Amino acid sequence: MAQSRLEKIGTIFMRVQNLVKGGVLKKDELPIWYAVYEAFPPKYEPRFDRPGSIAPLSNIYYTEDLIRAKFYKDFPGLTNPALSSNEPTKCQQFIEEYRKLEKEGIPENEIYDKTREIFSSKLETDRERTTSTRFEEVKPARKQKRAINILDLMKE
Repeated sequence: MAQSRLEKIGTIFMRVQNLVKGGVLKKDELPIWYAVYEAFPPKYEPRFDRPGSIAPLSNIYYTEDLIRAKFYKDFPGLTNPALSSNEPTKCQQFIEEYRKLEKEGIPENEIYDKTREIFSSKLETDRERTTSTRFEEVKPARKQKRAINILDLMKE
């Protein structure tokens, strides 16, 4: 078998290597990463008891992060309703609008305010459009008048 299944005894590479030596795994059944690991072994063996890196992690900020932070502060109710949807989120639409105004050469201190005004007007028109189509789609069901005589029901 694979000797021990404990991660403390050997690495995953050593365990797969022993499976090959024992005849449990054939050369064509090896995982994809095995050949890469064999060709380019790590400098230090990845063991559970090896101390981690003590290098400080630096924060990564993109220019869009600041725009997103302001956007969600100004529009807190606009969250992403459907993650599987292919259409861009409201935040992505806002950033696209921001980028368009940025390319037009508008001063940086005015871009966000103008984008917010444009986006707010688009939201209002979208809301009006969706509420008007909702009411148009909903049609009351017709009541069909049936010619039923009570005396006919009593006869049976």
